[in-house]
Amino acid sequence: MKRIKEKIKDIRKGVSGVQPLNIFIFSKCGLTLLEVIIALSIFAIAGISCLQTCLLSTRHIQLVNEEKNLVLLSKIKIEEYKAGILNIETEKSGVFPAPFEEYEWEIELADITITDTDYGVTFTPYKLTVKTKSGEYSILTCLLKSGKAGEKE
Repeated sequence: MKRIKEKIKDIRKGVSGVQPLNIFIFSKCGLTLLEVIIALSIFAIAGISCLQTCLLSTRHIQLVNEEKNLVLLSKIKIEEYKAGILNIETEKSGVFPAPFEEYEWEIELADITITDTDYGVTFTPYKLTVKTKSGEYSILTCLLKSGKAGEKE
């Protein structure tokens, strides 16, 4: 124990070629201006890249959210037509109710019909387009026009 205390005293005094601890702790040397500028440049580059990544991911989240709204609104409109809530012959375009007022829809019936003689049904293809300021989404599907054995519904 005594030997350890002597070694610590020797280190503090700088004996045997060892620098005293207080020189390393309380050094009067500072950083040069060049070192400070380099360190600030590294932090600035890292900060800019982090900010750019954050802004880019925020934009991607907005795009995914808008695409999700377009798909869901078009599916809702198709289900309204299939359920008979809306008449496809009279209503060709419109605006969605709140909170989706910025979304417009438009439906286009095709001039052709597809007939299945085995089951006696006729399909008319139509294209539903949902539009917004920044883009649009279109879906092509068929509408059942007549029932079994050629009877009109």
